[in-house]
Amino acid sequence: MQNLNRSNSFSFAFVATAILLTAGLALGVSLPFIKSWQISQVDRVLASAQTESNNADKLAKLKQTATIGISDPVAIERLASSYWKVGEYNNSITTYQASWTAVNDLYLGTQALKSNQPLMAKIFYGQADRAGESAESQAGLASVAFIENRIDNGCSHADRAKKLNLSSNAATQAGLICAVFQNTSDLAERERAYLLINNFIFDAGIKRLENLADKSADDWLLISRVHASKGEYDKAITAIDNGLLQAPSSPELLVAKITTLQASGKTDDIETYQQRLQDLKFEKFQ
Repeated sequence: MQNLNRSNSFSFAFVATAILLTAGLALGVSLPFIKSWQISQVDRVLASAQTESNNADKLAKLKQTATIGISDPVAIERLASSYWKVGEYNNSITTYQASWTAVNDLYLGTQALKSNQPLMAKIFYGQADRAGESAESQAGLASVAFIENRIDNGCSHADRAKKLNLSSNAATQAGLICAVFQNTSDLAERERAYLLINNFIFDAGIKRLENLADKSADDWLLISRVHASKGEYDKAITAIDNGLLQAPSSPELLVAKITTLQASGKTDDIETYQQRLQDLKFEKFQ
């Protein structure tokens, strides 16, 4: 009887092991398919969110993608970025911390600059620099210094960035910006303005661009975007109108006019510009 029980135990253990091995193999085979499904679902909802005009619905879809793709950096970045755009900075940080994606202080520093939050950017770039000094952390601190009009300090950070990594694009940009503020740059005035704005040094860049005597429709569009990002919707609308005087059939300016009117709450004329945009799309097929 004792031998029978031992035999039964052995048989049970053998069968149980076989079942576990089979299940493990099945899971191993299915994991790539699960991951593929997850990515496809994230991409599908992201694409839907991209075309969503209602901000609340767009945010809801981005939250859905972050839930489906908790370890997907694209989904996390889009949701975090969406929070930043509406000024919900704590929610943006929490999105990173609640995910499996490691918090990147350099990225958050750049997002803070985009959101016109230089003091917050200084904190993130400082944390990144203390964790491991790099050309990117020094270039970020340079940008903050330039925004705060600490030109000599900004140029010192720019020089340090270049010494750390000569091939770093961030270091190169910081050096070019230093030359603009020291008035030693070879760039034309329009190029100087675009350099500053593209590196999120908005006030100094927009001042140079607005002072140009021969502004183009593209210049007016950029001016409008900077003002809109700061919540200065009246200035943004004026810039768009100036651009439309030069390029009345510009779809970029028409879209900017619609979105800026929506953001400002001035919705009375939106249908006019939506119709003009639809007419442009129809003309392309004629």
